[in-house]
Amino acid sequence: MEFFQGRIEKESFFFPNNLEEWKREVHEKVMAGGLSVESINDYKEIEYYQSVEELMGLIEMVPLVKNFDREKDKETVEALAKRYLSKRGYPNYVALLCART
Repeated sequence: MEFFQGRIEKESFFFPNNLEEWKREVHEKVMAGGLSVESINDYKEIEYYQSVEELMGLIEMVPLVKNFDREKDKETVEALAKRYLSKRGYPNYVALLCART
């Protein structure tokens, strides 16, 4: 399900089709440049937002949605947030889910 149909700023994000292949390519390019690579690790820290307003602030700060409008898009963000609410709040990856769909 896409929450912001046709309005995702896909150019703002890079989601490789094959993460392992992409890591290998990066490793090879770095090594070709004369540097060594100890490891390439995924960033896995999850931050939690305590309100839908904070989540909308993230969507505004990182250009996720074309012509994002807090008032016009509030219902959509609330539906997205409701689906992923945890005891700790709204995880930061909720804002990114709309970009991946």
